[in-house]
This record gives sequence, C-alpha cells and structure tokens, in this order.
Amino acid sequence: MQKGLSALLKVIKMTDPAIISKTITTLEEHFTLSSYEIAGAYQKSYESALKAIIVGLDKPSFFDSKVTEEFAQQIVSNYLQPFAGAALSQFCAETIAKCQALMKYKLFQGDQSKLTEAELVSLITDTDSLSITELVIEQLRRHQGTRPYLNDDRLLAFFRYDDLLGTAI
Repeated sequence: MQKGLSALLKVIKMTDPAIISKTITTLEEHFTLSSYEIAGAYQKSYESALKAIIVGLDKPSFFDSKVTEEFAQQIVSNYLQPFAGAALSQFCAETIAKCQALMKYKLFQGDQSKLTEAELVSLITDTDSLSITELVIEQLRRHQGTRPYLNDDRLLAFFRYDDLLGTAI
C-alpha cells in the first residue's frame, strides 16, 4: 500500500504545499492503523483461516462465507492429498479437532499483542520475507495451553505445507 501511495503522489506531482499538507492529513486519517487495529484484523483472519481449514477437511456449512468456501475447496486437492497421502480420514478428524481447539486462543490482542513493531511492519508490507505461518506458530508457542497441539509435528508440517496457514490468513 505504501508503495502504491508513493507512486500516486509522484504521478500527481503536487507542488502547492497546502495541497500536499491536506493530502498527507487525509491519508493519515484514513490509512494509518494502530497496532490495536492491525492485531484485531489478524486475530479475525487467524480464526477465519482455521475455520476454512476445518471446512476444507470436513464439509461446508450453509452459513460459511463464499471466500471460506472457495478456499476450503482447495484444501483437499492442493494441501491434504499431497501431504497426508493414504491416511486421509484419520488425519482429517485429528486436524479438525486440533484446529477447533486452537481457534479459542487469542494471538493478536490489540495493545496486549506480543507482536514486535518489526513483526507488525512485516505483516502489512511486502518488503520483508516474514512467513505469516511461522509468525502464527510462534505466537501459538507463547501460550501454555497450545503446547500439546504444537507437539504434533504433522499438524505443524501441514500448516507449513505450501504455506497453508499463511495463505489462509
């Protein structure tokens, strides 16, 4: 977004200082997000991502959004079959249960978020190569209650497979 706005301002070639000041003020009012707002958006995306994975491993509900359904339809062919091979049904059941349990953890809690400023910047820009999947796994590791689920190397490998969790978010 920052690159796009910079390019736009260069194309317009504003020369009047009053217009430049008004433009910057307007952009700040509409495009500056607090860490609270960013964290809230990522918490919602995290929960939606796990829900989409659950739907993709099970079956869609009438109440699922179109975006969730579209992503969920890709889970089996793009992630599950290449990853799990023949043991699909048992892996699906175990992964659904673990995703449902992990959904209750609040990883991104606004001002209480344990994200560093560098992590927040990496999440909203395309200049760093931070993996969202790895960031979420790291956030999960900070919660005592998630440790039994994170001891499952297959679950973590599934989340990491072709960056499934990051793509879902």
